[in-house]
Amino acid sequence: MVAPRIGVYTGTGSSHSWLWFMTLCERLGWDEVCCLDEATLCRDRLADCDVLAVSGGDTFAIAEALGAAGAATIRGFIEGGGLYLGACAGAYLAMNSSKPPLHYFNWAPVKIANLSRLRPPAPAGPLVEKFAMAYGSDFVYHPARDAVQLKLEDPGRSRQTGCLAAPIYGGPAMIAGPEVKVLARYSGFTPKTVFLSTRTLADQTLIDKAAIVKTTLKNGTLFLCGPHMEHPRFPEANAVVADMLAGHNRPVAAAHRRRYHNARRPCAKGAGTLVHLRRQLSNARIAAAGLEWTPVSWLVGRKIYEPAHLREFIEAIWSRVNWLQKTGVAQEHIAAAGLLADGAATVSGLLRNLKATLDGNGDGRAIAGQVVEGLRRLAMDFFNLYFLALAEVSACARK
Repeated sequence: MVAPRIGVYTGTGSSHSWLWFMTLCERLGWDEVCCLDEATLCRDRLADCDVLAVSGGDTFAIAEALGAAGAATIRGFIEGGGLYLGACAGAYLAMNSSKPPLHYFNWAPVKIANLSRLRPPAPAGPLVEKFAMAYGSDFVYHPARDAVQLKLEDPGRSRQTGCLAAPIYGGPAMIAGPEVKVLARYSGFTPKTVFLSTRTLADQTLIDKAAIVKTTLKNGTLFLCGPHMEHPRFPEANAVVADMLAGHNRPVAAAHRRRYHNARRPCAKGAGTLVHLRRQLSNARIAAAGLEWTPVSWLVGRKIYEPAHLREFIEAIWSRVNWLQKTGVAQEHIAAAGLLADGAATVSGLLRNLKATLDGNGDGRAIAGQVVEGLRRLAMDFFNLYFLALAEVSACARK
């Protein structure tokens, strides 16, 4: 079975959750993975992909960044036999909506169940800001988060059967049209479920509503997931995602199949730039860890960021850079490694400025926005290089 070529949206509006797709692909041994922002996607980089994965974040910001051109590119990709996998914000993006700029998309006849004209009441608490947000003149609300119980409606297509747990962090409960196949429904809660409102509202909003759906668009397929089935701490949910994607290769692309990566033997040159990257990442880790002692969060666009989210970006790179340093990268990638080190230095400096601003009782929102953008770009560039190196090592091993 040929592994699918996967593009992961990592552009404006995306949150740290796309890192979970990277971990999943790595565990599955799939190395043909690339990060796509709005610019590279609109330059039709999707022509090289079999799958487009769009994870969590700010749905409106993603839609605005992609715009009509990006929506048309993705639609053409799906209609030509591509597979679209949307989780959380990526699921909202593809659903029916008349709200600009979401109206450019509208690929799946699915409605949002957790949508209300009036903002439902929620008890005051540390997570109250995560409970609801404006959706045009309405409100999308989230009465529960973290691990919830799902019941698979079509266990025959997955290695998993019956019930399993997966985390929900603002993802939708869905009402599927008659032409949409429901693959899983919300069936209950777990000891780890956090209720942001009353248990009664959570039951009414989620239980028996669609959690995973499948629909088609001409020759293509869309899977929409309310929960983050790709989250690395939920292996049973990961297996469902793997079954969705495994063996999906576009017919047109297969005839002219070309790898993202040329098979070149890695060499040890360029280690100096990776040493510099590692040093700057270490500085960034220390600065980010210092922020976690401060009870603070920032609204970046419509997305709440906390210090732990910043650490996820940094740790995802930190845990892999040592492998790159030991293995080496090809000569033509040394410049890329140097740019990564420069980017890490910039992020490290921003984190120190953010800590100093907060210590002085200043408003760190503007700097926090710069940190999030810098980390997103740094992680995107790093993982493009990382999966390139994985593919090169795999190619050498096959020789």
